[in-house]
Amino acid sequence: MERRDERRGAADNFGDPNKDNKSSFFSRIVEPQSVSKGKKHSQWYREKKAKQPSDAANQSTPPPKERSPFVEFLIRLFSELVGTFILVVMLGSLGALQGMGKIDIGAHALGDGATLLLLVYSLGEVGGAHFNPCVTAAMALHGLFPYEWVIPYWISQFIGSIIAGGVIRALFKGNAWRATGGILPPYSLAEGMGAEVLFTFILVFVILSICNRGRVVGPTGALAVGAAISALIVFGDNVTSGSMNPFRSLGPAIVNGPISHIWVYVAGPFLGMLIALFTVEALSWNKPVTEDAKGAATGEGGQTLA
Repeated sequence: MERRDERRGAADNFGDPNKDNKSSFFSRIVEPQSVSKGKKHSQWYREKKAKQPSDAANQSTPPPKERSPFVEFLIRLFSELVGTFILVVMLGSLGALQGMGKIDIGAHALGDGATLLLLVYSLGEVGGAHFNPCVTAAMALHGLFPYEWVIPYWISQFIGSIIAGGVIRALFKGNAWRATGGILPPYSLAEGMGAEVLFTFILVFVILSICNRGRVVGPTGALAVGAAISALIVFGDNVTSGSMNPFRSLGPAIVNGPISHIWVYVAGPFLGMLIALFTVEALSWNKPVTEDAKGAATGEGGQTLA
């Protein structure tokens, strides 16, 4: 009986260091003391681990896995699709809202310029942020962009514009046709064509000129392009809605109409692009194309200026 009581007392005092020697003995088994510092082993161990550098810090960080050139190219194309989609949705919606009398031309112009500016800063380093077949062609003809990339870029831009046309139809329903734009009276078809040639000439001239000075201007060149878009919308909205981009008009026209004069918005911008290209070539005669300019056109050297 006496021996049983002793065992019961030891069990009752288990883990309490202030009890008798037997309970201290069992306590030391569960939480052994650090002889040198008089601390419980778990506390001593935690402090020791905290002082030691972690294994992760001792190990060198492995290099990131590089994407294959094919995957990199697909990402470029996807960025053009997404960017063109957003651009056409925003510019088409702003045009429709102005046609419905919801906003004035100032808000329309400011919205167009801000949209392009934000897209350039968002996607410029991915694929160059062209979003316009005329810009892509001009970059290639000027020696800043690979020729073999032109058709895939155009396809991506066209798909983005078609999807955007469907979104505009869902948003505006019976007023979706206003997003396409058109030649407004009293201007004739020839005058509308001339306006698109002029507006696109100015836009592409600004873009190519800034790309040629990529090292000097840098990413802030996107501000100049956004400002040019806003100014040209104010200037040309009352003539042709100021498209300056075949897919900006073609996608909404295919989905929502009208398409009777859509050729003006295809031929005019491309003709204006060629005039701008010849002008820039003449101004930069015998001047070699720099790597900064190529980087701006492809997105490999920072934000593009398109």
